[in-house]
Amino acid sequence: MEHTGLNSSFAKSRMTPSCLIFTRRTPLRWQDYRYIITQSPDPRGINVALLYQRDQFFYLRHESIPIRFSGNKHKLTRDILHVYGKIITGDTLDVFVCHFPSRYGGEKESEKDRFDAPALLRGSSDSLLLIREKAADTHYGRLQ
Repeated sequence: MEHTGLNSSFAKSRMTPSCLIFTRRTPLRWQDYRYIITQSPDPRGINVALLYQRDQFFYLRHESIPIRFSGNKHKLTRDILHVYGKIITGDTLDVFVCHFPSRYGGEKESEKDRFDAPALLRGSSDSLLLIREKAADTHYGRLQ
């Protein structure tokens, strides 16, 4: 796999200030790292973020994809972060950063909700095949 200048260590980030600390007050500041973070409706304030180097990954656009649960319409969780940009080879790379719902509340009780998130990711990822000539995507984060 080619080096893309991407880092998945921010798959779960509680606050934007922690991203600022990593990119501005640690040795990472010399590597020109930037980040993109969701502002998810998760009541705990948990978001997902992507950390990237600007000279390795040219950011083009991002979107937050909200997860809607079929069994509980009012349940809130972290969005899926979809970022796309160009890597140094000139190819377009789509990155999905996820932190899917856990088994909180019981494995059996949460099972339906845990299937909704990957189904949404699969649909989003598959839709790229329709619009990209050469689709290349990467999934980061806690997927189960």
